[in-house]
Amino acid sequence: GGGVDGGWPWYRRLASALAAKSAKILLGIGVSDPMSGYFVVRKEFLETVRCDLDPHGFKILLDLLVLGASRLEKATVKEVGIRFRKREAGHSKLGVAVILQYFLSLLRMWLARRHHRKQA
Repeated sequence: GGGVDGGWPWYRRLASALAAKSAKILLGIGVSDPMSGYFVVRKEFLETVRCDLDPHGFKILLDLLVLGASRLEKATVKEVGIRFRKREAGHSKLGVAVILQYFLSLLRMWLARRHHRKQA
């Protein structure tokens, strides 16, 4: 039920869609927006993965989803749609450097997962 209430140019919508689709294809992430900055996790889970979180970039939820999939036999993810609106103040940090950092992180996660599967 989430979405964007105007204010996002076509290239911002495209970047968001490509980022989500890339995570789904490369890492098997099935959530609508793995780059969301608004999420809730159980404290117990966070304590088990916090040392392995990558502090770079704006994709902590993606890190949590990947780490959770590799460490938990039974994890539950529930999505609640939120509506993005045009900012009333401030500006986005999204730029070429952040986009590049995101895709490099995706590549690193994909390679790590592939390496882990070969060893198993």
